[in-house]
This record gives sequence, C-alpha cells and structure tokens, in this order.
Amino acid sequence: MSKSSLFALLLAAVLLTLALPGTASACPVCYGAPGTQVTEAIDTAVLFMLGVVMVMLGSAGAFIWYLRGKAIEVAAAEQHAAQLKAATAQA
Repeated sequence: MSKSSLFALLLAAVLLTLALPGTASACPVCYGAPGTQVTEAIDTAVLFMLGVVMVMLGSAGAFIWYLRGKAIEVAAAEQHAAQLKAATAQA
C-alpha cells in the first residue's frame, strides 16, 4: 500500500467520523457512566491489577535488597579472612 493511498484512507476515515458524530460516540460503559455496576467492576479490576503489579515489583525489590545484604556479608567475610591470612603470614 503506497503512502498516498494510506493517506487517502486515513483522510476518508477522519471525514466519515466527523460527518457522523453520533455513530462515533462511545457507549455509557466506555464513556464511564458513574454509578453503574459495570464501571464499578472495571474500577475494581483496575485497582486489583495495579495491586498485583505493586506486589510483584515490591517482591523483586525486596529480593534485590536481600541479595545486596548477602553480598555485603560475603565481602566482609572475605576481607576479614584476607586480614587474618596477612596477619598469620607476618607472624
């Protein structure tokens, strides 16, 4: 599909949408009519999905923090072992 035919198709879609605005308007559910059961369910579902994302990101962050602590412990133990080895070599 050439650029000119794609542009013509896009222009036709825009003009058709402008010519028939009633057809292009959203339904009350899509528009977000307040107080309906469907919009309340959608709001709850969105909050649940956000909660799942936050739990997953929080778990990953906690695991990284745990690994950081273990790496610090290992580095300290290796440094202590190196100091003991140096002290025994001098004696």
